[in-house]
Formats: sequence, structure tokens, C-alpha cells
Amino acid sequence: MSWLVQLFNKITSIVPRLYFIEPDEGGIRITCGSKHQSIPPGWFINWPLIHNFIKITVTPQIKDVRSQSVVTKDGIDICVGAAIRYRVKDAANAILKVQDYDEAIQAVVLGAVTSYIVCHTFAECKAIEDFEALLTISVVKASRGWGLEAVKVFITDLGTVRNLRVMSEGKSDIILEDEE
Repeated sequence: MSWLVQLFNKITSIVPRLYFIEPDEGGIRITCGSKHQSIPPGWFINWPLIHNFIKITVTPQIKDVRSQSVVTKDGIDICVGAAIRYRVKDAANAILKVQDYDEAIQAVVLGAVTSYIVCHTFAECKAIEDFEALLTISVVKASRGWGLEAVKVFITDLGTVRNLRVMSEGKSDIILEDEE
């Protein structure tokens, strides 16, 4: 009797059905594996043997970017945390031109933070509004073509730190070396 259920499932898998894109989503319809078309919210007919639908959320999102320690131009160790607010502007590019846009945009922010700090003094980094504005411009340029719109990069944490390196030649002997 299970063969009959399997046969029924196979037959119904090729029957056209309706596919719905929610108002807060965008998507693409891939036809025959090679042609793609951006699709807005609404109802669409899905021919399972011909079409493949992919949808993603396009509403603004805020992602926390992990903190990192960087040395400023004047040699001060600082720890910087950031967040980014962005939205998906073009679902087709966000799906097809970058593998994981959430991870990619966070990596771009980390790179922009590092690039800024190594070229500026600690006093310049403390001018948070200028720092954020330049980071936002840098992230917009770096993510161009991904279908993302970087709205704003926020500095969530900024302070001096003392970096310690842990060096080990084996499992048991750990030497702490103060970096100065």
C-alpha cells in the first residue's frame, strides 16, 4: 500500500500550485535552472518541474558585529564593537551575487572598522559621529552590487584595552606575554 502513496505523491508533485510571497518578502523565480526574474509580494503559479522560487525578508534589519581589538595610528590598543542597519533592496542580487549576505555585510563592517582605526589616532576615533559616517560610506561602497542598502553603521562600544597574547608550545605550559 505504501507504493500507492508514493505514486500519488509523485503525481501530485508535478501539478501546478500557488506560491505566495508575503508583503515583507522579496524573491526570485528561477525558470528551467537558468533564467531568473525578481518577483514582488503576491500570488504566483508554480510549475514544480519548471520553476524554483526563493524568497527572503526585505524589511530593515540590524545585525550586531562582534567586537575586535585594533591598534590605532598612535599605537593605542582599543576595542571596538559595531552594529549595522541595512535592508535588502534587490532580492535577486542578494540571493544570487553573495552567498550569505548577513555574514558578508558583517565582515565588510569589520574590515571597514579596522581600515579606519589603523589610519587614525585615538582622539580621531573618539569622534563617533564622524567615525560612523565614514564607516557607513565605506560599507555602502564595499557592498555595491549585492542588492543591499547599508543605512547606518553604529559604534556600540569603544574603549582602550590591554592586549595579552597566550603562547603555548604544549598542552600544559602556558606563558602570558604582555604586549607593549
